[in-house]
Amino acid sequence: MAWVSPLDRDELLTVSPVLTWSTSTDPEGGTVSYTVQADLVASFDSAGLQTASVPTTSLDMAAAGATLPENVAAFLRVRAEDPATVPSAWAVIEVFVRGENDAPGVPELVTPEEGATSAAAAVLTATETTDPEGDVVSYQMVVSAAADLSAPVFSGPVAATGTGTFSTTVAPELAAGTWYWSAQAVDELGAESAWAAAGSFVVEGADDTGTDDTGTIDDDTGEDDAGDCDCNSGAGFPALLISAFAAIAATRRRK
Repeated sequence: MAWVSPLDRDELLTVSPVLTWSTSTDPEGGTVSYTVQADLVASFDSAGLQTASVPTTSLDMAAAGATLPENVAAFLRVRAEDPATVPSAWAVIEVFVRGENDAPGVPELVTPEEGATSAAAAVLTATETTDPEGDVVSYQMVVSAAADLSAPVFSGPVAATGTGTFSTTVAPELAAGTWYWSAQAVDELGAESAWAAAGSFVVEGADDTGTDDTGTIDDDTGEDDAGDCDCNSGAGFPALLISAFAAIAATRRRK
């Protein structure tokens, strides 16, 4: 006899599956019944061992009120018995009980730290998480000018690195101001974690260059930004003296 469903190394999407196996016959023509056992250890001797005897080649665990623990490996075995209770050999399989697909854990934001100053091309880093069923996990990140992360200016998937953290560089560069960001984990079957509590960082504006556009004198250079004259060079004094002497001479002639 052999298992029909599930098969060895299958993943079960329910904690109460329907178990089926092939028919066994008795050489003497006797009626055959079946004993089915489920346990979390291959030796089938733990305190959680479950046993059922049925006259057919299937067992609906839900109808029998039996369940398997979720997100663990379990061992199943079945054997046939004739009226004299002479049993066949056990047919044994190992399965993984997924149950309903669970979402991965929530990432933790690492950098920029809360309220820190960041470059316009901000580099965002968060911690990797695990999935209860061991599924492959990828990540998403968002950046928004709103604290509730609405209308994000950046949103995109980020691959796992296997190093404990994942990161991405925001593009295009962010304008000056306060920005809010978060991260989320997604497993290969599409189950999404909650978004991490939003963090914030600040992108500062361009530095003040000190340029004076008012036409006043720049204290550092002594230059007149308006371009009217070079007041410190003395280049205008000879012309002023000539004008003064001409005015005095004209006054004397009139006398």
